[in-house]
Amino acid sequence: MRLAIFFLLLTGISSSSVAQQIAIDGRFADWDSLGVLASDPTGDAGLSGVDFTSLQVDDDVEWLYVSFDTGIDLLLQDGNGIRLAIDTDVNSSTGTRTQGIGAELIWIFGDRQGTVRLAGSMQVQHDDIRLITAPSMTSSRFEIALRRGTVINGQPLFPSDSIRIALTDDAGDVLPNASGGVGYAFRGSGVMPVVERLIRTPDAGSLRLLTWNTLFNGLLEAPRQPAYTRMLRALRPDIMCFQECFDISAADVLAFIQSVLDPPAGRSWRALKRDAGNILVTHLEVDDSWLLQSEYRESAYLLRTPADELLLLLNCHFRCCTADNHRQREADGVIRFLRDAKTPGGTVTVPEGTPFVLVGDLNLVGEYQQYTTLLTGDIANNAAFGADEAPDWDGGPWTELEARHPSSLFNFTWDDSESSYSPGKLDYMLYTASVLDVTQDMVVDPREISAGQRMRLGIEINDAALASDHLPRFADLRWKWTNAVEAIVPSAWHVGAVYPQPAHRQVTVEISTDHPVALRFALHDLLGRRIALSPAETAARAGSQRREIPLPELHPGMYFLLITDGTSTDYRPLVVD
Repeated sequence: MRLAIFFLLLTGISSSSVAQQIAIDGRFADWDSLGVLASDPTGDAGLSGVDFTSLQVDDDVEWLYVSFDTGIDLLLQDGNGIRLAIDTDVNSSTGTRTQGIGAELIWIFGDRQGTVRLAGSMQVQHDDIRLITAPSMTSSRFEIALRRGTVINGQPLFPSDSIRIALTDDAGDVLPNASGGVGYAFRGSGVMPVVERLIRTPDAGSLRLLTWNTLFNGLLEAPRQPAYTRMLRALRPDIMCFQECFDISAADVLAFIQSVLDPPAGRSWRALKRDAGNILVTHLEVDDSWLLQSEYRESAYLLRTPADELLLLLNCHFRCCTADNHRQREADGVIRFLRDAKTPGGTVTVPEGTPFVLVGDLNLVGEYQQYTTLLTGDIANNAAFGADEAPDWDGGPWTELEARHPSSLFNFTWDDSESSYSPGKLDYMLYTASVLDVTQDMVVDPREISAGQRMRLGIEINDAALASDHLPRFADLRWKWTNAVEAIVPSAWHVGAVYPQPAHRQVTVEISTDHPVALRFALHDLLGRRIALSPAETAARAGSQRREIPLPELHPGMYFLLITDGTSTDYRPLVVD
């Protein structure tokens, strides 16, 4: 029974008692399917203009989630007096007396700090309570997560199975209006954690693109190089876009990459630095490159794949912090460049249908208009940058790739416990979905990767955190329509269900494939060691079918079934009783 429950945790098998987990990503469709815990009438805003209207709360076994609206656009972590008060033991005589509750936690968003009152009072920062907030840009709606298992001075912050909660604004509005806050009972015992996603070898015909802010020349700093080495070897990207390479050259980075990564057979690494901080490393051909605006860190490269497919790639690192005017000019400049690329003549012209991808640390921590400009092509300063231009070839916006962490629905890419700012999404990937598919993607945080998968990948739990304050993120890209890729890729296949779970002497694997393919199956333990291999390749015909795989005598526990055609590989968890 325990093994069956463990497998349910790993594979995400649906159940009527298992609820959907909230994603803290600055998007609110998941909240819209939930009820409102408390409402407040409009029109009672104070001098700040903040006018709360709704409060929503949810939880799972690990996190407490809170969402609320403010009635006006603002930055949650700057320039406001919004306070979140939580009575964590549902006892009004303990904690700090406010709004008729005894709050063990009061968090002041604009000050980026809070107070915990358990046995005494203690000032806390975001990392003390593992606070995660979204979005990082201006908005009138926000969502946060707090770790339920937080311990302060040896005492649990959330000792009860329910809480009382209140929102206040220093300039006037409160939610709820009635004293005593609003109650919420945890339901987390029925909400399963997110299933860990495995980092697979790219599908045949896909190219892996990596973007990573390396924190002040980190690629060449000796104490951090081992972490970068392990991470890069685990991910094995075809295209690498690095930021914050301020004081190092393309040749320096090229030498490092050559020392740690072998390119595909018949290829060689090349590196290019066009602006003051971004460096491209790839084994693809570079047909041309451009600096978008000389005063900014915005570079573009026209790449050519071995299948003779083109890719226009932009590697950007926008200005940080309060530099809204600069970031808007950077965003306007991107759209001007794309308009030029799509229009015959000018500085750059690419064939119609050439995929566009923009990656990098965009530092979108100010006005939402900067994001709107990038996504839709709505230039703010048309007098200086020309007419608006929809980025995609079909007349639509970019598609933003919303990558998640390995074992959670968080999407933050920057995390610095020493900063007063809570983790946030600073690193982006935008692509033209009309001509390009993404077959795999992830924000890679080894702290969310199981010990077995870390062993298989050859990485250590703190590698990303040691390397940089930014997490690496990758995407596997594949062109939608291409005869060349089909010529390279003789077959495309997919693994479906693997059952029964738990298994004993035999396991059945569902396979679908476009063309006949020869597959080999191997069984690995949680340390990544191969413990069984199919004696011969299994021929799979085109279409859907099942394959019965005999199992050797095994100790009960968790294993991974590896399936490969020699070029691409897939993994599936397997529980053996």
